[in-house]
Amino acid sequence: MYHERKPEAFPNKRRVRIVEVGAGAGSAADSILQFFKTFEGKFYEHLEYIIYEISPQMCEVALKKLTASHPKLVERGQVRVVNESVLAMKEKSDELTFFLLLEVLDNLPHDRVYLGSTPEQVLVEFNPADPNTGLKEVRAPLEDALIKEVLDTYLRLPETERQSESDDADSIVKRLYKRWKKLDNEQNIFLPTACYQMFKNIHSLFPQHHYVIADFDFLRGATSALAGVNAPVVSFKLAGSAEKHDYDSYLVPRGAADIFFPTNFYLLRALYKRATRRSSSFLKTADFVEQNTRTKWTETKSGYNPLREDFANTSVFFTVP
Repeated sequence: MYHERKPEAFPNKRRVRIVEVGAGAGSAADSILQFFKTFEGKFYEHLEYIIYEISPQMCEVALKKLTASHPKLVERGQVRVVNESVLAMKEKSDELTFFLLLEVLDNLPHDRVYLGSTPEQVLVEFNPADPNTGLKEVRAPLEDALIKEVLDTYLRLPETERQSESDDADSIVKRLYKRWKKLDNEQNIFLPTACYQMFKNIHSLFPQHHYVIADFDFLRGATSALAGVNAPVVSFKLAGSAEKHDYDSYLVPRGAADIFFPTNFYLLRALYKRATRRSSSFLKTADFVEQNTRTKWTETKSGYNPLREDFANTSVFFTVP
């Protein structure tokens, strides 16, 4: 993908500008910057790389890593780490800017909606004295404008595009679970409202933007994932490498578990279109890697290629032609 939009082909010779959302410890940022430093040195000197990360601890780790590897870029302010949510972003730019999100959508907030003749949105009630206790759902008539837009986009999808691969693969188990939970007449969906808000915000702040987003297109392994369309996996990793404790609901105390939502990439494409009036595409990770990487860089001596073989449940969304 990079070779199709090399810096010398940019209008007015604009520099490469990347904003990475949820960069964690900065490993991907360091690798990308190292690529430019090694193979595109003349563009490396003018490259700008900005990280938006909500964890102050991870911000410190990332800045330390990047300062050690790319001190001049950090010193000149071309590499920056911003401890802020992308949803609160205020920075603006008319420059061509690439937004990179690697396994970020699965952690963004979602809104649960119960469908029916009168759709209902879900609010979470808690104990004001201790927000980690007394968690329970409270249904209310659907009035939130953002949720309405996302739900309308979802309902306009063809039936074959409304459910993720996990929904299809687990359909028998899901039906049994719903019957056990008496949810047969209570179809519900978890909607990626925060992602849609992000699309809208970035479109207004960065009119010349492009995206590369990689995330899970299906998730399995916890009964919580059977509780509705696009329902999350709620799980806590134990001491053993393969050991974990699964929950059957997302209503757990803060920090008690990791909550991962699968991404319906058909819905993602439709939401991007609604927010920006622009087109986008997505591919399974193996196909994306096949089209956009050099085999000798991603294949081991044995012929094993982890980028093609180890990410079967992931896809890549992109707006770069």
